[in-house]
Amino acid sequence: MKILWNIAMIAVAVAFLLALHRLALWMEDQGWIYYRRKSGSGGSGVGNALHELHSFFEADVRQAQEEIMEEKEQKSDIGAPPFKEKPEPKIKMEE
Repeated sequence: MKILWNIAMIAVAVAFLLALHRLALWMEDQGWIYYRRKSGSGGSGVGNALHELHSFFEADVRQAQEEIMEEKEQKSDIGAPPFKEKPEPKIKMEE
């Protein structure tokens, strides 16, 4: 009886893995993941996810870097010639 139980559990495990495989193929067809038929665009999904997590937790560092870049741009604009507005036409309209 125990042998039949073990065979049944192995059959259930194989059926589960086959269903999981078919689900992954379907998800790949939908364009949600890269599994077997299509290759990724260079980076792994896990690597991209970790990069997004890192950028989320390091947002204050990125903001500080952006502020420093803006200050540098403002300092470089100091020596630029002033913006000249076009003079208004001196034509008087007679009524």
